[in-house]
Amino acid sequence: MPEPNGDRNRTAPTTELPVSRRRCLELTGLMLMSGAGVGAASARDAESAAAADDDVTGRASEPAGESDTDEAPVVGGGTGYENTVGPDQADVTVGTRSELQDALGNASSGDVVYVAGDATIDMGGAEWSIPEGVTLASDRGIEGAPGGHLQTTDLPWPMFVVRANARVTGLRVSGQYDEYVDLTDGPVSIGLQVAESGVEIDNNEVFGFSHAAIRPFDDTHVHHNDVHHNPMDGLGYGVSVTRGEPLIEYNYFNYNRHSVAGSGNCGYTARYNHFGPETVDHVIDQHEPGGTTMEIHHNTVEAVSHVQDGGEPEAVAIRGTPDDVAAIHHNWFYNPDEPKSTPADWDGSAITQVHTSDWANVEYEANHYGSDEPDPDVGCPR
Repeated sequence: MPEPNGDRNRTAPTTELPVSRRRCLELTGLMLMSGAGVGAASARDAESAAAADDDVTGRASEPAGESDTDEAPVVGGGTGYENTVGPDQADVTVGTRSELQDALGNASSGDVVYVAGDATIDMGGAEWSIPEGVTLASDRGIEGAPGGHLQTTDLPWPMFVVRANARVTGLRVSGQYDEYVDLTDGPVSIGLQVAESGVEIDNNEVFGFSHAAIRPFDDTHVHHNDVHHNPMDGLGYGVSVTRGEPLIEYNYFNYNRHSVAGSGNCGYTARYNHFGPETVDHVIDQHEPGGTTMEIHHNTVEAVSHVQDGGEPEAVAIRGTPDDVAAIHHNWFYNPDEPKSTPADWDGSAITQVHTSDWANVEYEANHYGSDEPDPDVGCPR
């Protein structure tokens, strides 16, 4: 894949050749063989990873800890989300592409670049950079606002590169594909690609990207987003983890191929998320050789059929054997088929492990299977 802008302070958009699905897979394979996907921190560390404090940049943080599900925080962000950034907090407000280009080019760490709530900006096919420590924000959730809209009908790889300690919040970010499509070897696109540590992606609606809506870095905090309709066959990820062990929580996912996916040499914590009824393939994924540490707990997964053919999707599929563990607990799976005593590859069970004849470093307990509502401490906050 193309490397993000080498000059971390360069924010003018750059034009890149489209990246095909085949080339994407080849480059991802090279990255994994080189060890680029291996992170140092464990997902248990991610349990206490950064949730942004009162600083709108998200640069300083407090441990996230275990949330009190009785408070029923706003899963997916939007109306009721408390940590919004209002227009009065902006250092500069933009409503056009040229204004956004100038604002990002002149922004310094700590600045808030604000996209006007009524703005719709065509970002073209260029790659844009959000500088270190800068917050790119809009008004999603403030008095019911949907947020300023940054869109493209091209195929950027990616649309945005997000630098260290930056924050992206309150926006709508969209690509051109919002229905299931098999592009075979066509160009692919990414919405938000995080290039460095300390980044917060929160309270956004991200949709329409053929490769992935969000690609986090080692420690990215992805929370309270609505990530939907990224459904390309063979790719089509909501959050595509390729390195480290980011924290993914309080998001709403729907109509992606895999809503959370791992490249095989990484891990993640996925907790307190609501996965909706539509999916192209299994919902939560880890590729072969099986990842590092996956903590998958207190999620609700509604999908019981594929959108394109009606087949029964697995809620969680671990492909291979994790280096540490895939711990799957206190989830509400609408899929009524409990995991088999011996994994049977793609068997339609709520949880499966493939490329192995026995359960290996996969632990599951206290999950609920079926659409009848479980106890409040199972599934996402409600």
